[in-house]
Amino acid sequence: MNYKNARISKAIYLIDDNEHPFAGWEFDNRGLALKDRTAYAQFDFTKVNPEFDTLLTRKFRKQTESVVTLEINFFIDCPDGFAVRLYDSEKKTAVALFTRHGRYELSDGTKTGIPVCDGKNSFKTVVDLKKRLYTVYVNNRDAGFHALPEEIHDLHFISIGIEKGFTGSLGARGVKMYADYFCNERFLAPFEGEIPCDWRVRSDGGTVGMKNSSGYTFSKEDTYYLDFESGKQTVLEKTLENAGGELCLELKFLEKSENFHVKFLLDDFGILAENGKLSFTEGTSICNYPREVWNTLRLEMTDCGVLVRVNGKDKGIFQIPHAEVFHALRIEAADNSHFSLDDILLFGLAPLPADYVEEPKPVKEKGYHVGLHVFSSWRYGFWRGRHDATWDVCSPYDEITPYMGYYDEGIPEVADWENKWFCEHGIDFQLQCWYGPTVIDEPIKFPGFSHALHDGYFNSVYKSYSKFAIMWENNFTNAITPEAFEKYLVPFFIEYYFKDPGYYKIDGKPVFSIYTIQTLAKPEYFGSVEQARKELDFLREAVKKAGMPDIILLCAGAGGSENGIKFREALGVEGTYAYNWGTESYTSEYQENMLSNAMDTFVKYAKSVVHVPTVGVGFNCVARHDARHPSISIPEYEKILTWTRDKYLTDKRQFPDQNAWQSKMVLLSCWNEFDEGHYINPSGLHGFGFLDTLRKVFCEAPEHTDKKPTENQKRRIDILYPQGHAWL
Repeated sequence: MNYKNARISKAIYLIDDNEHPFAGWEFDNRGLALKDRTAYAQFDFTKVNPEFDTLLTRKFRKQTESVVTLEINFFIDCPDGFAVRLYDSEKKTAVALFTRHGRYELSDGTKTGIPVCDGKNSFKTVVDLKKRLYTVYVNNRDAGFHALPEEIHDLHFISIGIEKGFTGSLGARGVKMYADYFCNERFLAPFEGEIPCDWRVRSDGGTVGMKNSSGYTFSKEDTYYLDFESGKQTVLEKTLENAGGELCLELKFLEKSENFHVKFLLDDFGILAENGKLSFTEGTSICNYPREVWNTLRLEMTDCGVLVRVNGKDKGIFQIPHAEVFHALRIEAADNSHFSLDDILLFGLAPLPADYVEEPKPVKEKGYHVGLHVFSSWRYGFWRGRHDATWDVCSPYDEITPYMGYYDEGIPEVADWENKWFCEHGIDFQLQCWYGPTVIDEPIKFPGFSHALHDGYFNSVYKSYSKFAIMWENNFTNAITPEAFEKYLVPFFIEYYFKDPGYYKIDGKPVFSIYTIQTLAKPEYFGSVEQARKELDFLREAVKKAGMPDIILLCAGAGGSENGIKFREALGVEGTYAYNWGTESYTSEYQENMLSNAMDTFVKYAKSVVHVPTVGVGFNCVARHDARHPSISIPEYEKILTWTRDKYLTDKRQFPDQNAWQSKMVLLSCWNEFDEGHYINPSGLHGFGFLDTLRKVFCEAPEHTDKKPTENQKRRIDILYPQGHAWL
């Protein structure tokens, strides 16, 4: 296969804290009252003792030549002494913002005159280490250009807090730091109705302003987007400084008007979105797009042409001429177009490194459907404020150290290691845990923990070698009405997932799972079994209208009772399974007993639903719960896999048709539940032992040599976690 058009990003994230600064931060709490020095005091604290600094401090990857941007929101009641500082590798201050007499000042002596807000405040600085200049924005007001101190040549540390000699309260939120983006506009500053002060608007009868809606997103902090009503014509523009070379432009937009005419431009080159159709502004047609969902548009402009990707799906490489250097990013809307806009990214691209992940070598399989549970929370800082599913709790244990290191989900190279390992060891699909907003009452912009799938897999080089399916973790969504399910959730599932060529289908039917099926009948959802069945039938019909024959509906939860089985059959569920088998599942005998009991129960009560076998590896939750339990050995793992293949799946009492998918499906627990202690991801536990055993049992493949990342390769994918940082 030809990968000459494949590229990697030149831009990186250095800190990506979704809510509170916790992961990787050190907190000096001596200024707090003794009763307040609790485990999570740093989220929101009051300093009462002025004798000490009370600071959150963090190391990040050292930067020497980058353009580094820091964005942070915070609540303060501290007219004097609050400070945010960036330091070099010797802890000398490079840039600082602090409060004096209720107003903001800078470390170079600048008195900005900008007052402290009563609610959230925001600070953004862009530091160009080559030019030795930085720009400051405070509460969405421009505080000017400034020169770096002469002795500063790098950036390596950050602190946030209330300094010695002062008291007050602080709640820091959403710390983001990234390098070498020409534009990374996620509208993080909390100033509804405004536009970011480094953008400009020209309008004939239109309005543009930030709008807050927590229903749009999983993140509690990234809840702003731009609401755009064009009137006759409106132009939103951001100046670019020599944005040249190979580039990627990505953004999200949602139509809100019947008539829609919007251009997304770099200077005069770009895309026209018009009433559900995309084309280049010079007239070349690209594709249609759905008008009822947030659309993700991505252009990769390289020497090979312009790759267009819409909602994760490649639409072609087009030979469209454009300038070598761009000076402005513009959104032009006309004819009373109304839409929402968010996540506008522009960054440089580079050819694949010589030591990029080697192209996968798929194995010949034996006709099984081997699925792998995947829980994608491994983007350091993005977990919602607590630490139980972060690299911090894994760091004391060698057996929970992945061969990829403490990697960053969302980097396509991480997904390519997984694509390679999956297809080389007989794993047919990853069953991704999918999290929606807590309340679904508006179109979904992005799901929770979506970096691995949306940013990583969809943009990976080798995605054609590996497939995915989703398990809706509906236990996270507190409420959804039938109308919202039909209007918002179903179209999103179909567009972003079921239509994707990488989605796992059996006989053309997408495999789809729901985590807690019982929830569908509750008042907060559909209210009854009958209405829940109607909604799932609606999903089936919508899938058929989209050109697919049906879905294969699975659900988690063993359903090992007569009532549980009848409930599932009433909803049309075709297969149910256990997500894992708990702390005792470290022997083949235990899992054989669990599966045999399930077999007997389903043979006795089931008419149309089967129990799909899950094979686990134990549940050594020492990282999350400080309770150590055994993990399964490789000989025992081979034993239970072989028993499942040769005994369980061949039992004609439950699987009379030995050619049907029901007699061929096996689910594995789990790829990456590191903190819970059930994972087969290559690591210090058994290396490639789990994967090689799967290859042996389910594939026709000779002996082979597994590839694991080198230190240089890991450096490209282990960025957010401060190397050397550990919990003791």
